Amino acid sequence: ANDGWTFRFASQVKALLTGGAVSRDPEPAGVVGFHLYGSVPEPFTLYRDIRSLPAGHMQYIDAGGPQPARPFSNLASIVAQGADKSLDGDVSTTVRRNVLESVGAHLLADVEVGLFLSAGIDSGALLGLMGEAGQKRTKAITLAFDRFHGTAADEAPLAAEMAERFGADHVIRKVGEGEFLSDLPLILSAMDQPSIDGLNVWFVAKAAKEVGLKVALSGVGGDELLAGYPSFTDVPRWHRRFGAMAAVPGFGRVARTIFGRLAPQLSAKKPKALGLLEYAESWAGAYLLRRGLFLPHELPMIVDPDLAREGRVGLDDARLDLHL
Repeated sequence: ANDGWTFRFASQVKALLTGGAVSRDPEPAGVVGFHLYGSVPEPFTLYRDIRSLPAGHMQYIDAGGPQPARPFSNLASIVAQGADKSLDGDVSTTVRRNVLESVGAHLLADVEVGLFLSAGIDSGALLGLMGEAGQKRTKAITLAFDRFHGTAADEAPLAAEMAERFGADHVIRKVGEGEFLSDLPLILSAMDQPSIDGLNVWFVAKAAKEVGLKVALSGVGGDELLAGYPSFTDVPRWHRRFGAMAAVPGFGRVARTIFGRLAPQLSAKKPKALGLLEYAESWAGAYLLRRGLFLPHELPMIVDPDLAREGRVGLDDARLDLHL
């Protein structure tokens, strides 16, 4: 915006707290929301006196004070409008043409453009398209965590195969427990708001800087756009299979109590399995099972019970459909 200050939330919280005029008292709804989903749901933050803007909104602050927040984009409406438009020809051909055009546009830079390469389809496809778009040798960075070495979670072997196939200059950056723990305070500080996402981006960006890259492409977002995550199939399947049983009032809680007494170790080890009988009634409940860190009944064991109770009330009052 050219006629006022546009504040991005990523830097607001620290600025407000540094001024000293804003209370640091915790916001229970923000704390509970983080423990449920791994991120703090809007409009909450971790602090009672600080609220976030709704998604796709902006706010001007001038000499007269804060102006009302107003929307600048609505992804739901954009997707809805796009759904009414027919694609020219074969869908896969159209998607490929558009992605290749986008990759080519992103390669226009005054510096070398690298790639964050995992073992996934998204970044592998980008590597191939970068070659088709005219880039001769792409510097590709892959993370290899020591604790995953030799397991199916180790992405380095498959990434190395893709790098060899497309003739990339492959850099495998190893990350051990010591470096992870050393960098964790820096990561949380840089986040501003806590999130379970982004830790791998921190390390791969760190690795890119070490080899002299200033610009890199990433496949982040491909699974969201093309429904590549297991959650896109798990959530409707769980809702379809267990929704009727979960709809019986009290059935899930009774089953959880019985299993907790008869098989406490199993109940503690796989709480989400039992949660199918309690939360799969709704789409929000099934999504909570798939994405949640902890279930609502586990919260008093993780955080202060009073804070957990107050936080759940706050989320309910905000009418967030978290199925609490």
